[in-house]
Amino acid sequence: MPNDPRLTALRRSVNVQYGLFSVAQARRAGFSRGAIEHRVRTGAWVLVAPKVLRAVPGSDVSPAQRTWAAVLSADAVAARRSAAALYELGPFPRAPEVMVRRERRNLDRAVLLSTRSLPQHDIVEVRGIPSVTPARAVIDCCSVLPPQDCAQLVTKAIVRRLVAPSALAERARELQNSRRPGAARVQRIVASLHGDLRDARNEWEARVLELCDRYGLARPVPNLRVMLATGPRFLDAGWPTAMVGSEFDGYWEHLVSRKRFDDDRVRRNELTDLGWTIYGLTSTMLRDDPDRAFAPIARALRRAEAA
Repeated sequence: MPNDPRLTALRRSVNVQYGLFSVAQARRAGFSRGAIEHRVRTGAWVLVAPKVLRAVPGSDVSPAQRTWAAVLSADAVAARRSAAALYELGPFPRAPEVMVRRERRNLDRAVLLSTRSLPQHDIVEVRGIPSVTPARAVIDCCSVLPPQDCAQLVTKAIVRRLVAPSALAERARELQNSRRPGAARVQRIVASLHGDLRDARNEWEARVLELCDRYGLARPVPNLRVMLATGPRFLDAGWPTAMVGSEFDGYWEHLVSRKRFDDDRVRRNELTDLGWTIYGLTSTMLRDDPDRAFAPIARALRRAEAA
């Protein structure tokens, strides 16, 4: 029924990005309960979460769609790891995590979180989905993540300029209680941050600074300018006294630009010819096994110190 006015009314309610709608929205558009059940039986609509439908059956439901479905189903907001994933601070959890105020805790949902502390200023919209703010997402995640993951999450959020250290610590103080251990953890992490780390340009640069502190080594000069015969080269991180440097290699960037790939190799060879030792780092190396990735750099720096 291409000219069905009910479908026209329903389209106005559908989140265009995710193509999902609630049973209540369908009812408000004029569909009776029987009409809705008929469309589900015939496969025109698919139930993707309690009381949430989709009119595009066949394709897989994405993690973001699952999150939106859970939010829509419970009239909730994305929270904890689901919210962090919307901010691209980590992967989506297997089951969406959404939050409601505790007085609405009458829904039988395993993924539903509840709290007495969910003021309006803790709620924003991210990628079209109602969600808690970055600060609230970080604090709540740190209640359930291992300590090392908490430190990485806080660092990533600060380096990406999603939160300011002082504002994050202040919100953690406001939310601190015995049932929210993440608040105290966040305060300790922020208090331990070095000023250089707070000013890092990206999370990988921040990770190298953290590793230097862990190994008891001098911090590098970020974006170090080295003059070559063909012009200046900027190292992502450099220790000029030791003539050691590191560069963050992006896999996709090299795939899409052969010229850039070749130019990087030429300039790296020129640096080697001048006596520099350059180590390549990738986001995967620093995320999955940072100690192994950084160990050769640490050895080179210690050799230079001993010389």
